[in-house]
Amino acid sequence: SIQELPGSAPDRTILDVDVTEQSTGSFQIGGGLSSSDNFIINAQLEERNLLGKGQYLLLDLQASSRTRRAQVRFTEPRFLGRNLLAGFSVFANQVDFREAGYTADSIGGGLNVGFPVSDFGRLNLSYQLRNDDIQFDRRRTYRNGIDVLVPGAEVDADGTVDICDLTAGSQDPTCDSVGEYLSSQVGYSLSLNRVNDPFQPSSGFYVSLGQTFAGAGGDVQYLRTQARGAIYKPLPFDLVGAFKVNLGYIDGFGGDDVRLNDRFFAGGNRGFRGFDVAGVGPRYFAPGAATSIATVQNPDTYGRAIGAKAQAIGTLELAIPVPLPEQYGIRAALFTDFGSVGIVDENDKIINQDLRNYGVIGPDGEVDCAVDFNGDGFCDAPVQDDFSLRATAGISINWNSPFGPVQFDIAEPIKSEDYDETQFFRFSAGTQF
Repeated sequence: SIQELPGSAPDRTILDVDVTEQSTGSFQIGGGLSSSDNFIINAQLEERNLLGKGQYLLLDLQASSRTRRAQVRFTEPRFLGRNLLAGFSVFANQVDFREAGYTADSIGGGLNVGFPVSDFGRLNLSYQLRNDDIQFDRRRTYRNGIDVLVPGAEVDADGTVDICDLTAGSQDPTCDSVGEYLSSQVGYSLSLNRVNDPFQPSSGFYVSLGQTFAGAGGDVQYLRTQARGAIYKPLPFDLVGAFKVNLGYIDGFGGDDVRLNDRFFAGGNRGFRGFDVAGVGPRYFAPGAATSIATVQNPDTYGRAIGAKAQAIGTLELAIPVPLPEQYGIRAALFTDFGSVGIVDENDKIINQDLRNYGVIGPDGEVDCAVDFNGDGFCDAPVQDDFSLRATAGISINWNSPFGPVQFDIAEPIKSEDYDETQFFRFSAGTQF
């Protein structure tokens, strides 16, 4: 409540403001649906003013059909009494990335500090130590006399063998990523934010640049660079235009190639609407997986995403008015996503030197190609990697429903490669209760 009192002069007023602090702690249980993760459940304990000092504490648990996540985060907004944000986090994650054919168990922690460098700019510094265990569930029946094992490989009692233990399978571009690795990473991000509204911007711009260096100890060595930006512009007839860009490049050094779980995957909930999860970018087609582009397309039988070292994705978006009362909470936008995702290490394409332009005769006497796009009986390269332009267009609808936020994306590819996996419709919905 605000009470107006006489000031020290006729043209001055004292405002006496009486406030009651809201509760700063919360316990939430959430649920949701998405076309990629199916059902999602979440439990969260949050305190935004720990011990009355403005400190932030978060305990978060989440589970879905493909992920398990547990994390603890703590942030001190005035470290050492200065305008310096400092914090730490610990986490344990399990991901079933079926589009790429692997599961990853990760555990680790990190430290971060951040401070303003201008009225609208901010610099964040971070360190993270993470242990990843990458495994594949790819076993096949051993056919003695046809399959050839690598030295030291053994056949299990059930008559199966890991595909990476076969001479042909050992050239699988994902076999080098199998195992347990320790990553020690240092990084920074520099951002400048001049948008007029953090939730529904209609003017201004945002830009950020960050790099992560892995190699300060540990088993992994790479340099990852990412840049993001967005420009918002009001237009006539209550329209709002936006241009967004997402750039990234990662490369190993010291003789290291980039491992599968560190690469860029685009499509679905990872951006680039109109493509399925990890549906755009390099793919590997195992011999015998498919014989033509007409084969039923699914990640298990048709091809497997192997991630990319580079991505450059842009979006043009036009927020359009909806002829419904504002209190319904429905917003819509027309969009086009465009860009390129590709480039893998040359070691991942060694198999292409043996299988390009000729057929591999299978046990049935037929040509056993990994993929034959034009159906001429000659094998195309098992590793398809074309850093070419892709583009999609569609409409996105957001509804702030009584049950929580709901988003629908309808998109149609305008330009794509034969091996890309498309997705016409995607939705996500969730709430906390």
